[in-house]
Amino acid sequence: MEKMESFLLRCVFIVATLQRSFCQSVALPGTELNCCEGDILLLLDSSGSVSNFEFFRFLSLTANLLRPFSLGRGHVRVALLLVGTSPHLEFSLDVHSNQESLLRALQSVRQLQGDTNTEAAVDLAQRLLLEAEGDVPKVLLWLTDGVQPGNVEKAMSDLKARGVNVLIVSTIHGNYQLLQRVATPPLVSHLYSVDIESIDIITEELREAIIKIIRAERLIVIHLTSNSAVLQWRPVLATDSGYYELRYKAVGEPQPENTMVLSSTSSQAELTKLQPDTTYTASFRPESNQRLFSTLTVKFTTLPGRSFLIL
Repeated sequence: MEKMESFLLRCVFIVATLQRSFCQSVALPGTELNCCEGDILLLLDSSGSVSNFEFFRFLSLTANLLRPFSLGRGHVRVALLLVGTSPHLEFSLDVHSNQESLLRALQSVRQLQGDTNTEAAVDLAQRLLLEAEGDVPKVLLWLTDGVQPGNVEKAMSDLKARGVNVLIVSTIHGNYQLLQRVATPPLVSHLYSVDIESIDIITEELREAIIKIIRAERLIVIHLTSNSAVLQWRPVLATDSGYYELRYKAVGEPQPENTMVLSSTSSQAELTKLQPDTTYTASFRPESNQRLFSTLTVKFTTLPGRSFLIL
C-alpha cells in the first residue's frame, strides 16, 4: 500500500511539473524564441518496459526542452510518435503552432503499454519526416529506456543517410553500444544516458544541440530597386544582449565598406543610395558577449536605372 501511495505521489509531482512548464512558457520574451526553423519528431517509448514514472519524466523533459521555441510553419514543427505494440501518432507536425497548445497536448498523453515495437515506429517516423513539406533540417529525438530496442540499425541508418539527425536520450539500463551506432555524431552532444531521476540536468545541453542543427542563420534580400535594397534576417539575440553589425559595398569598387550598427530587436535593414545595375556584397554578424555567432553573407544586384530619351 505504501509503495502504491509513493508511486501516485511521484506521478502527481511530474504532472505538476508539466503544468508549471506551461505557465512559465507564456512569459518568455518573443525575441529569444525566433531563432530556428526545422522539424522535430519525438519518438517516445510508451511500451510496458518503461515504468509510468520514467514515461512521465520523459514527457517532463520534452516540455521543458521545447518551451523556448516558436512553433509552426516557418519556425519549429513538432510531432509526437509513441512506441508500443503498434506505433501511435499522438500529433503530427502541423498540429501545434503555439506553446500553450503543445504543452496541453503533452499533459494529456497517456502511456500505451504493450510490446516495444520500435522497428515499426521508426519505419513510420521515416515516412513522416521524409514526406514532410519544406526543405528544413529534421531531427528525430528518441526517448527510450533502451531495453530490447529491436533491429532498428538499418532504418536509423537510412534516416541519417537522408539527412535526418538522430538524437537519443536513454536511461542507464539501455543497450549503449547499439545506441552509439544509431545516434548521429558527435555522440557527446547527441547521445545521453542518464539516471531518470536526474534527467532534467541534460535539458540545456540537449536544447543547444538541437538549436545548432535547426538554427535558421541566413541573410536574404526581400526587396530591390535601382538604388536600394532591404535585407532581412531571423533575430538570434535576446533583448539588450548585444547588437548586429551590417557591412556592405559594391563589388570591385575601391570605396571602403559602409557599416550599420543595429539593435538586438531588429530583423531587417534598408540600404539606400545604391548605384543602379550594380552588384553588392553584404556581411552580417550578431555581436554578443554571451556566445559567438557566424558571419552571414549575401550578394545581390540592384535593378537597372530608368533611361530617358532626350529630344
